[in-house]
Amino acid sequence: MEFFAYLFTKTLSLPLFLSVLAPSMVVTIGASAMNNRPMTIIGLLSIKHAANSVSLNSQSLTSMVFSNIIGNNLSPHFFPLGSLAILMWLETMRRKGVAIRLRDYLKVGSVVSIIEVTVASLVLWMELTFINLNLNIQL
Repeated sequence: MEFFAYLFTKTLSLPLFLSVLAPSMVVTIGASAMNNRPMTIIGLLSIKHAANSVSLNSQSLTSMVFSNIIGNNLSPHFFPLGSLAILMWLETMRRKGVAIRLRDYLKVGSVVSIIEVTVASLVLWMELTFINLNLNIQL
């Protein structure tokens, strides 16, 4: 948890788009390795830890919370190990005679996932920048 909090606080010094994209990618990789539910909790606890260790403005907090959501929701496309639904889908396809090798899944899934996370982060960045999206929450 402290490791992710450290990474999240380090991304705050990046330009705004990268400070949205970087935590999204970190969470995507973490969730694809373990599962998106535990990573959601780890991400939220890490955000809380980061907010308590450094003074976060509303925009930074909003960025981190939504970056956590982006990464956790799109992580199964990156690597199937973190998603039971994807593993079940691969097994169902195998039983129906469509064999999808892990290498083939990774070739497509990792590229598509990186594009998805980048586009979702770009939309979040635009909302933060142009619409002034801010959550009014206390951690």
